[in-house]
Amino acid sequence: MCSSDLTSEHLQAQVEIAPIRFDTTAFSCAGLTGEGAREGKFSEIKVEDVHGEFRLPSVWRMLFGDKKFRVENVDVQRVSVDFSDRRLPLDLPRPKTGDKVTEIGRINVRELLFSWNGGSVSGLSASGTPVEGGWKVTGEGGRAKQRGLPDMDIAALRVVHKEPVLFVQEARLRAEGGEVSVTGEVTAGDRVDLQFKTSGVNVTPRRRRSRIRPTMIQTVRFSANHVSRSNGFTASTVKRTA
Repeated sequence: MCSSDLTSEHLQAQVEIAPIRFDTTAFSCAGLTGEGAREGKFSEIKVEDVHGEFRLPSVWRMLFGDKKFRVENVDVQRVSVDFSDRRLPLDLPRPKTGDKVTEIGRINVRELLFSWNGGSVSGLSASGTPVEGGWKVTGEGGRAKQRGLPDMDIAALRVVHKEPVLFVQEARLRAEGGEVSVTGEVTAGDRVDLQFKTSGVNVTPRRRRSRIRPTMIQTVRFSANHVSRSNGFTASTVKRTA
């Protein structure tokens, strides 16, 4: 395994990358592992079995100053990310601003797992494509767990991430014979504003539940400000309408 300073700066993590092998315009790598530094967004990350194809810039494009490499497609067998509180006591330099030398057309992850304090998602199949200023991710399958709520199967997921905001365009979940639809926005380290529309299942945390018929259609809005890794939400509201 070898360390990549550039990847460490971009991920704000101490990273080890397996050797990358090239065969004409194809490449492969056994994966990478990383532990989040003080400013990292995650505690641990592990990427396994990466394959892809790339395209070199043509002579004509290089003459006009376009020296970007384009990675047409990347296939990843498994990605697991832990967003819990643990961080290394390590300060890393920020990546230098400037033109990117690599463009990625599409990333496919066969199995995506991520966890946080009190919950997790496992077995999600996802694809990501670049959009202006960020990434669009679609996914299906897998299972979501959150302390205090029923376990849910993921029917469909569609989100757009534009740093620092995650826009949840659609998330359809199934649990207890019913369905939950989620939309809204999550701003990293600052604000959560999500709306849950449910049919046949109650997503209100158990400690706040009242006697609601399980067949009712509900709309639950959850908002929180000043999100921190250690303290969670310092202010929140939950509204429910039948």
